[in-house]
Amino acid sequence: MADNASPASIGSPPKGISEFIAKVLDQLSLSAWLPGALFAGVTTLLLQFREQRSLDISVAIHALAEDWRAVLLLAVPVLVITVMLTQASSFSAIQMLEGYGAPLGPFSWLRRGLTRRQVRRLERLHARRMRLQSRAFDASEAQWNESAEVVLALWADSRGREEPELTPEGQKRYLSIDWRDRTQPWQLSRIDEFADRENEYPSSSRILPTRLGNILRSTEDELTSVGGDTVTFAIRHRELVPPRTQLQHDQFRTRLDMYCTLVFVCIALGLLAGGLLMFIVDWWQVASVVALLLILAFVSYHAALSSARAYCVILRVMNDSLTSLEPGPRLEPPSVGLLTRVRSRLRL
Repeated sequence: MADNASPASIGSPPKGISEFIAKVLDQLSLSAWLPGALFAGVTTLLLQFREQRSLDISVAIHALAEDWRAVLLLAVPVLVITVMLTQASSFSAIQMLEGYGAPLGPFSWLRRGLTRRQVRRLERLHARRMRLQSRAFDASEAQWNESAEVVLALWADSRGREEPELTPEGQKRYLSIDWRDRTQPWQLSRIDEFADRENEYPSSSRILPTRLGNILRSTEDELTSVGGDTVTFAIRHRELVPPRTQLQHDQFRTRLDMYCTLVFVCIALGLLAGGLLMFIVDWWQVASVVALLLILAFVSYHAALSSARAYCVILRVMNDSLTSLEPGPRLEPPSVGLLTRVRSRLRL
């Protein structure tokens, strides 16, 4: 039987320059446009500041408006090239901010130092939570009308210590209550805040140098349907989850890519601003512009942390959906058990 599809409809090249441009732009992801537009716009403004030898933004905007054709002729190619470069490097940006890789020389020392810092931060969070729990229980101890052995067991539990030996009746009573039941809600809110921050860390042997990496890895270690490969988990199982979950996964992943790319774009703009404006305007003006761009990079990193937390929620939803489709009991991943054992040792 003859094929009814026309030859022009299969692999045909674009008919005109506009269609070619449309096909090129269609290949660029949404997460790369904002970083690319920021880089092109700020670079254009910095070049104008350098030309007028001042940071008067009203003068700069007026000059750019008068010669808008030349500005577009320069800015549009820079924008497209920047978007292409940022899209190509978005995955590497996430990897770097997660702390992956094995850099050589001083960077390897920096990686080890940052990893130790994250370990100490987890230990401080745990120690502070234990102090808050101790104070909360001590404030409510007089309200417990229980036997001495039960109160002692609750006291040990609030401090993360091993419970004492209990009689069968005491053990039954102890398991039916919780030391948090009579704790003030404002005390519990602070305790839960520190507990949530602790839960953003994986087991001690898998801690990464950055907060972003630890947030993502702690969730990856909880997934039971990864099949041994957490990197391609979402790609391999995306079609098996409901369409709404697929949409939310794509949205949060796009935001994560965008904010991670923005971090490096802002850092690059800070370096570029220092190079273009040095010896052109006063040093404090150069420092102000660079500081503003670095602050934007800092804000972008914290936005990436928030996006990562939301992205982790979607990964858990996908994992739960896949687990419900799989026959047999749900098995706890080894890393979760290891995390529990490590934190038990920290409590002692």
